[in-house]
Amino acid sequence: MSYGNRLDVYQDEVVQLARSSPFLRHAITTVALMYQRLTTIPIKSAVTGTEAYHWDRALVGFNRTLSQDPRPDDKAALLSTSMLLWLLVFCHLDASIPEESWPLSPGMDSGPIWLKISRGKDEVWRQMPSPPGDRISAALTPVDHNNPLMMPSAQPLPIHHVPTAFLRLFDLDTERCLSGAQSRYCSVAVDVAWALFNDQPVLPTVLRFVTFLSTMSAEFKSLLIVKDPRALLLLASWFAKIRRLGVWWMTPRTALEGEAICRYLERGYGDNPDMQEMIDFLRAQ
Repeated sequence: MSYGNRLDVYQDEVVQLARSSPFLRHAITTVALMYQRLTTIPIKSAVTGTEAYHWDRALVGFNRTLSQDPRPDDKAALLSTSMLLWLLVFCHLDASIPEESWPLSPGMDSGPIWLKISRGKDEVWRQMPSPPGDRISAALTPVDHNNPLMMPSAQPLPIHHVPTAFLRLFDLDTERCLSGAQSRYCSVAVDVAWALFNDQPVLPTVLRFVTFLSTMSAEFKSLLIVKDPRALLLLASWFAKIRRLGVWWMTPRTALEGEAICRYLERGYGDNPDMQEMIDFLRAQ
């Protein structure tokens, strides 16, 4: 989830802060219990009673503090907890088969919860002033204000590694990618192409995926909610890359929801040979 200074802050200062912040302590406990459940053989898919209790206490305490005119000194605990709550939502699955998952499930037409709250931490950060010397809030600055990654998309994309079907779907080999309707997908498509079709180290790939989720534009989020096929294909492409990297809290959703997206696209757009070729490619990953 983090590295470098952020990881140091989580391991040291956030854990120390939890001693005086009950809702943060409950959130950390829930993550630890979920990790134990999903990495111990045999894996248990259902949330335990203890897990549910700590998750509820974290959420109740977080919402109560946020609604009661929080003080600047509360910001670090609120920011840390909001990140952990989002991680829990992304990791936890209510569905057990693709047919019950978004975008196939008719009960999820407004989009998955993880997508709706993906920038919640950023709102907490923006709306509350940081007290002097608050290293936690400084370390948890939204990525679009302080991006620690070298963005490979700024370099020319080596398109000889990219399937022709992908290039055609997003016009990556033409200038149309940068203008008109295709421009809505261009930056995400280039990032996906770098991650999926080029040999990239695991850590930068995972961090770029988290950056994609946490900095997703409102326009692209809207495209996903209305089940735009090209936007869905880009999300499924990210999921296909991430699901085989073994990150415990990412694997369940990227595997299940990724297959659900592929089935949705196959049923609705299977007559598009480029789309079908990409679906077959993603499933083979």
